[in-house]
Amino acid sequence: MIDYNKFPLVQMKILLRLWDSPDKMGFAEGRDEGGSVKELYKKGLVGPAGKFRRRIRWKLVSNKLKEEDIVSIRKLVAPQYSNYEIIKWSDGFQLVSGSLNLIASFVVRKKNFAAGFAFRVGYLDWVAKQLKQDDLMNKAKKIIEDYLDNKEIKSLDEFTFEYHSSDFIKVENPKWWIKSS
Repeated sequence: MIDYNKFPLVQMKILLRLWDSPDKMGFAEGRDEGGSVKELYKKGLVGPAGKFRRRIRWKLVSNKLKEEDIVSIRKLVAPQYSNYEIIKWSDGFQLVSGSLNLIASFVVRKKNFAAGFAFRVGYLDWVAKQLKQDDLMNKAKKIIEDYLDNKEIKSLDEFTFEYHSSDFIKVENPKWWIKSS
């Protein structure tokens, strides 16, 4: 068993993303992951699996990782609530290209169960009200926890919320969100 406590968070997230991918393959996203995936390659945990244009596709080295390794990484990376993992799908609120919207999304999962939550904040509200990333992320997590406590989630549900005044309000089928199923 590998001591993942000594791995940078970026490397653990890459390993989880590759593990969760159906073909155990994927690309490094951005420069920070580019260096991290090369470090994972040096450690023998990933290997190149071809190129797509100028990007290298990486494959998980399957005999190096076991299910218990992934469970250990998930406990370090993904917070647990009521035996569900709450996984940040985006790194906080991210500006959506071509719009003045910031969106944060989460996946709630447990074994064969998965549901999605997306939260939108208008960029102009963000600037004018001097909103704080941590405050909004905490509000979003609290909403997810309330849904779990009240058992209001079914597998493959997707919930969307918009920030109005000082709180998130649930919205149905907003134009800014494309459902996955």
